Amino acid sequence: MVFEGNAGPYALRVIIRTPSVIPARAEVIVRTLGRRVTRVSASAGLAETGEAGAPPPEAAVPTPGDSTLWSLQLWLMVQGSYAVRVAAEGPAGGGVLLVPITAVARDVLKMDRATGLLLAVLALFLISGMLTIVGAAAGDALAEPGVALDGGAVRRVQLARLAAGFVLALGIGAYGVWWRKVDRDHVRSTFRPTRMQLAIRADGPRSLLRVSFSPEEPRSISQPRRLATPLLPDHGKLLHLFAIRSDLAAMAHLHPIPLDSVTFETTLPPLPAGRYLFYGDIVHESGFAETMVAQADLSAMAAAWTPRDPDDAVAVSEPDGGGALPDGATLIWNGTDQGIIAGTDAPMTFTLRDAHGAVIPVEPYLGMAAHAVAVRAGGDVYVHLHPVGTTPMAAVRAL
Repeated sequence: MVFEGNAGPYALRVIIRTPSVIPARAEVIVRTLGRRVTRVSASAGLAETGEAGAPPPEAAVPTPGDSTLWSLQLWLMVQGSYAVRVAAEGPAGGGVLLVPITAVARDVLKMDRATGLLLAVLALFLISGMLTIVGAAAGDALAEPGVALDGGAVRRVQLARLAAGFVLALGIGAYGVWWRKVDRDHVRSTFRPTRMQLAIRADGPRSLLRVSFSPEEPRSISQPRRLATPLLPDHGKLLHLFAIRSDLAAMAHLHPIPLDSVTFETTLPPLPAGRYLFYGDIVHESGFAETMVAQADLSAMAAAWTPRDPDDAVAVSEPDGGGALPDGATLIWNGTDQGIIAGTDAPMTFTLRDAHGAVIPVEPYLGMAAHAVAVRAGGDVYVHLHPVGTTPMAAVRAL
């Protein structure tokens, strides 16, 4: 998650890498973009509890050799929507930036075989030692020094060890039952994405796309179904739907109209035929942002198109077409001096010029100066970007 904003007089870029299991620690990286900052701290509290429920802030550590980069780790103890309060202090005073994140368990960690074998050997050693201590307490500890145990004492030692073994077996069995329940509860609580279904039908000269979504079915009969939650409008829309052809030669940014709480509909623009990847961005009432994924084959469509939403947009061009737009203007990515490296942030700057080469000023579109979608070949990685980062504005406003 990337978010840019102001903590009072200080411009900050905050990168938060949430863990795949909960509880665990999230990595927080803060880069100052303007005035000098002398101290950075942060705390993470559940959004519904507010500042009063947040733990004391943790101090960030400056990176040696880079006075603009600070980092720390914050514990996320339960799943939910969090408000990360990033405080910056310096010669110009202090300020606080609120950054919304969502913590969900996406994985279940497994113990490797070598560790399990080592723990089993240690457990057997401890059990053997405990039975030896019990036997010594029931036998040698009660005998006179130098006197061998008689038959009655030997039977007493054996009975004591049997009783201790029985109690240990009950305790280990009860612990195993408890642990399996905890494990099932954790598996049940791992994130299950919302499924998105697509249905395309002809309506005279138009092609209608119906989008419906529902939580993934439970993984076992003992798991409850996760209910759909109300949605918050993000940039004024409940659903942002991106249709991207698999060869990246065509893209549509659509805003289907809700028919009910989980069903939306829109008209499809005249996209060229092909295999399309669909990404649906929604924000739940809790501030949890989610992207739903689906695929569909589209056939050639009529050129006539009346958008259901005035902010719908479509672009058809070659991926290496030089950024040419239909009216003769060009949108050029200026690249980055730092290069793009996996796992690190990199600035992306664009320039919009008219047919004569003059820079064109832009107007806000859905409340932002620009929107960008980055998709990896194959479609398994997708991100919806804005100049302020990847954080949905609906989640920011909710805080």
